[in-house]
Amino acid sequence: MLQEAEEDWTGRREEVRRRIAAIDEAAGQLARSDDSQDRERRELLAERRAARDLLRELSQSAAHATLVDLGLLPNYSLTDTTTRLEATLYWSETPDEEDGPQEEGAHPR
Repeated sequence: MLQEAEEDWTGRREEVRRRIAAIDEAAGQLARSDDSQDRERRELLAERRAARDLLRELSQSAAHATLVDLGLLPNYSLTDTTTRLEATLYWSETPDEEDGPQEEGAHPR
């Protein structure tokens, strides 16, 4: 499972790198002198910036977030505003713990 997660994470990064290389190649073949090709080149460069941002985000993401994204750790973030938690606590106390030290002959109130 850990190896699969590592391959998935590495695969994501490699896919973005391949996409950037393909964009660079396609943009390099477009002529700036032609208005429609120059417009397409600018669109490709905008897509390249977005892919570069995604690659940076993947590279700089926190280890915990990455492990959650890969399914290796449960996601305990409760972002849904309709989430309601209930808890019941149980414990036992001895009389000395409840009221602190007692003097002889003193009675709890």
